[in-house]
Amino acid sequence: MLEILAAGLFLLSSGAAEATDTAAPATEEPAKPTGDDRIKCKRLSVTGSLTKKEKVCKTIAEWRGMRERNSEYARDLVDYTRGRPAGN
Repeated sequence: MLEILAAGLFLLSSGAAEATDTAAPATEEPAKPTGDDRIKCKRLSVTGSLTKKEKVCKTIAEWRGMRERNSEYARDLVDYTRGRPAGN
């Protein structure tokens, strides 16, 4: 009787182990960023230092936005100074 009980427990435990192995949820890989969501790192010079560089990481969209804003500021500055006469 004890042998039958031991055999039953063994079968149940091995079946439960197989069930948990097959029922384990599949881990999904996170979606890789594409296009404007990708991260790009640049090494920028630190103001006031000849040799020190700083690593800055931003998304492609953030870098594009910074470039466009800086171009707009530079264009506005040139247009402003062209329209005003220089002198005393």
